[in-house]
Amino acid sequence: VAGQEGFVARLDSGLISTVADRATYLGSAREDSVKGLAIVGGNIYAAGVSGGVLAGQGSSNSKAGFLTRLGDAGEAAWTRTFNSAGGSFALSGLAVDPSGRSVLDALGLPRGVVAASDTALITSRSALRVGDEFRIGAEGVRLTTIKISASDTMASLVTAINRAMGAAGGAQIVREDGVERIKINARDGKAVRIASGRAGHDALPALGITEGIIVLNGGARGGIKNFGLGLAAADLKLDTKANIIRTKAELSAAVSIVRQAYNALLYPNAKEQSAAEKALAERRQNAGPAPPYYSAQIANYQAALARLGG
Repeated sequence: VAGQEGFVARLDSGLISTVADRATYLGSAREDSVKGLAIVGGNIYAAGVSGGVLAGQGSSNSKAGFLTRLGDAGEAAWTRTFNSAGGSFALSGLAVDPSGRSVLDALGLPRGVVAASDTALITSRSALRVGDEFRIGAEGVRLTTIKISASDTMASLVTAINRAMGAAGGAQIVREDGVERIKINARDGKAVRIASGRAGHDALPALGITEGIIVLNGGARGGIKNFGLGLAAADLKLDTKANIIRTKAELSAAVSIVRQAYNALLYPNAKEQSAAEKALAERRQNAGPAPPYYSAQIANYQAALARLGG
C-alpha cells in the first residue's frame, strides 16, 4: 500500500517451493516495519511499528506500536496497537510469556510459589507438651512466663518471646540443615535473661535453649557482668577444724565478690584496675604507716605550700 510494509513469510527449510509457503503483509497507508517475531504454540506473533491505521486500529497521523497474531494460514487473526501516555513510541522487540495472561495479572499478583507461614502445631513437631513453660525478659526486671498452648506454632511462640523481651532483644526462626529452631539475640547494650519453668514442665530442653543471660556486648564499659560466689560447689562443712577454716575462707571470698558486685552496680562506668594497679594497691595496703621522717618531710612540704599560697 505504501513504500514500506512489514511482512511475515514461511518457507521450506531447504528453500524448495511447496504449497505450505505463505507470505503475509502487515501494513497501513504509511511506512510500517516488523521489529520482532515469536512462535508460540503453532502461532506466529509479529510486533513492530505502524505509521497509520492498521487492521482498523491506530491513527493515520501518528506512529503506534502494534502486535499481531497470525494463524496457520497466515491470516492476521488478532491485532492490537499501543501508544504511551505521552504519545507514540517505537517498539523495538518482542518477548512472549508461554504461560500467558491470567486472573493473577488482573489482580496484580505474581505467579510462582508463595511463601506461607508454617501452621504446624509446635506440640506435634517437638517434645513440647501443653502446659510446658519458661521465663524470659530483660535483665533486671520481672520475667514473663510463657506457657505452651495447644494452638501454638513456631511463629506464635516467637511473637510471644519478642513481646516479653521488648526492646532488650529479638527472636526469630532460623533454618539450618533442614531443621527449624528459635534463635534469641540481645540488642547492643542490653541483656536478656532466660529462666527455666516449673519442675516437670520446663520447656527449655525441648526448645534447645539454655538457661542464662544473653549479652551482645558484655565486655564493654557499662556492660552486664556476671559474679559467681562459688558456694554451690564449695561443699561447706563445719565438722572438723580444717573444714571450719576452709569454710571461713570460702565465705570471706564470697563476701568479697558481693562487695565487687555492689561496686559495679554503684559505679557502672568506673574504670577497672589493671593487674599492675591491683598489685600496687595491695602493696600499699600491706605496707603499714609511713616512717616518721617521711611524715615530717611531708608536713614541711605542706607548710611551704601553705606559705606560698599566702
